[in-house]
Amino acid sequence: MAGNEQGKPIIGVTMGDPAGVGPEVIVRTLAHADLFAHCRPLVIGDLGVFEEACRTVGIPLVVNPVPGPGFARFRYGTLDLLDLANVVPLPRSSRSLPAATGKAAGQALETAARMALKGEIEGVVSAPVDEPLLRAAGYPYATQADLLAALAGARHYGQLLVAGQLRLARVSGHRVLRKAVEAITRSSVVAAIKLAHRGTRMMGIAQPRIGVAGLSLPGPERARAAKLEQTAILPAIAAATQAGMLVTGPLAPALLLPSVAAGRFDVLVSMYHAQTQVPLKGVSFNPQPARWAPPAGAVLVTVGLPIIHAAPHHGPGREIAGQGTASEQALRQALLLAALMARVRRQSP
Repeated sequence: MAGNEQGKPIIGVTMGDPAGVGPEVIVRTLAHADLFAHCRPLVIGDLGVFEEACRTVGIPLVVNPVPGPGFARFRYGTLDLLDLANVVPLPRSSRSLPAATGKAAGQALETAARMALKGEIEGVVSAPVDEPLLRAAGYPYATQADLLAALAGARHYGQLLVAGQLRLARVSGHRVLRKAVEAITRSSVVAAIKLAHRGTRMMGIAQPRIGVAGLSLPGPERARAAKLEQTAILPAIAAATQAGMLVTGPLAPALLLPSVAAGRFDVLVSMYHAQTQVPLKGVSFNPQPARWAPPAGAVLVTVGLPIIHAAPHHGPGREIAGQGTASEQALRQALLLAALMARVRRQSP
């Protein structure tokens, strides 16, 4: 198995788009000495890509190719790499072919998934890759989470967004408000509440306090919003409460962030995309509830898989790749969160 009760969990870190910022932010993340107090990171990707990434960011990590976790050093200053040797050593501009880079990213994720399913590693953190790259390589999935779910045979899963103290599940991911509202039903709200409950428990909170947003629509749509609260949101809250969950709502959307900052809730459920994205882009929380601070890095946690998966909540950043300026904060937070969930899983299998 990947670890024991005393050992730090081994977390597989996939390179994502090899022509994006993923390899650079992985190198930057492994330059944090304190990270190794929480986990044993095993990078999965291409040797040439990571040697180039070390040069790009100016951090001289020792890249240590290994055939498996048992050969890794897992110590500060070393980047232990399961080398797939799957990226042709061409100039960066030539690596922009979608099929080539998408295939390399997909192979890294497939390798990590199989290792996790076998118990060789205890979690997967995936650097970002865009959907068109995966599709060009023959992977018919919208996200890396969808690819992992297919490999694991999971049908019912979703993602929880985490930024500092802020944890968010959402009923609808539609960006168009009309379609988002159409997706709000009793069953969809119940599913989002269950996602929030299970995802927060994965992080070690035994009985999470869940705040559920109400529905606020402009002008003539107010009556429709009020009806949906009565027919969908309130019955869903009642069902979750009857199942033993600690659920409060519907809450006015404007009260969501202050409620979390005041320590009232461990996780929030929003009805649609804007209720989720505005707080993630705008704020995270300091220990002082009355103060706001920029988020350290938002993370997506996949809930409902037999394996642990976390990923930075940003794209591959090809427009800034090769400049060495991309921030590692989101990927670092994803690694720390995956390590935390692995430790929780050990205690509560």
